[in-house]
Amino acid sequence: MTPRRNADPEVGERIRARRLLRGWSIRYAASRAGVSHATWSRIERGRQAADNRFMLADIAGALECAPPIWPAPACRPPTGPPRRPGRACWACAGP
Repeated sequence: MTPRRNADPEVGERIRARRLLRGWSIRYAASRAGVSHATWSRIERGRQAADNRFMLADIAGALECAPPIWPAPACRPPTGPPRRPGRACWACAGP
């Protein structure tokens, strides 16, 4: 399967980082968002876009954080400098 042209791999990377921060499996996070674990996995790997506001809101809700604002503002987690400058906190694995 080839990635879709509009799938942004950085979005998937940020979703994966937040999921791992929570210590959750793909299956658990996907069930919280109401999507299949296969869909969640494809999004994390950049093989499927999560480019509509409803999908992003479901994922953010599952990860217990606010949906991103595009373009993402600089992130400053309270424990130190941003891990990935230019990304919203929910997506850079900040608190």
